[in-house]
Amino acid sequence: MIGRDRHWSRAIGQGWESVRATWLPMVVVQAGAAAVTAGYFCSAQVRSALVTLGEFREAGGLAAVFAMGFLAGSVVPEIAKALTGQSRFREPGWAGSVCFTGLVYAVVGGLVFGLYLILDAAFQGNRSPGATVAKVAIDMLVFSPFLSIPLATAMLYWWRHRAEPGLTKRILSPGFYAGQVLPGVVLCWAFWTPVLTAVYSLPLPLQFPVAMLCEAAWSIVFVFNVQAGQEPPVIAE
Repeated sequence: MIGRDRHWSRAIGQGWESVRATWLPMVVVQAGAAAVTAGYFCSAQVRSALVTLGEFREAGGLAAVFAMGFLAGSVVPEIAKALTGQSRFREPGWAGSVCFTGLVYAVVGGLVFGLYLILDAAFQGNRSPGATVAKVAIDMLVFSPFLSIPLATAMLYWWRHRAEPGLTKRILSPGFYAGQVLPGVVLCWAFWTPVLTAVYSLPLPLQFPVAMLCEAAWSIVFVFNVQAGQEPPVIAE
């Protein structure tokens, strides 16, 4: 029992170290999300731009949802890596890795979009402060720690270690959550809780596009985090 407690404490500590390593850019992205939301309510120009973005997503249907997830989680960070000299495009398997990572974030994007639809229907379009807090709580305490982050972590871990024996058993073991998933959950709570407070304050058609913009910005942050020598956990919502 003591060993298990230490395992969980170590995982929480790893997540906290990631928060400490990225707190400044994290706050910048969070402030940007708050500014965008405030701009929607206070600026006709910002509102018009966001409505146009929402209409673009709606016109693209589910294909746009998956494409936005793919771009935010895979293409944008690869562009950032290329600009910072970290690109590994010359290495064997680079294209496959980029495509699989994009697939993971496309799947997560689809799940996130579905969650937004469900929550909007459950709360009958209510965007009051109380409803917003409830939506954030459901997202952060149920959806993210028990579905989106475990799924994304397992898929990416499988890809990186797919040649190793006993991989499925390892992923399904009790220690996998503490060792691989929990650090990402801690970071998710620190980053996404303020961001989602802003996102859920917006009308439904704008929630997913704004969330993906924040996802893209956050993925760029982690490119520089890796450059500084930190190993990033999964950053999905």
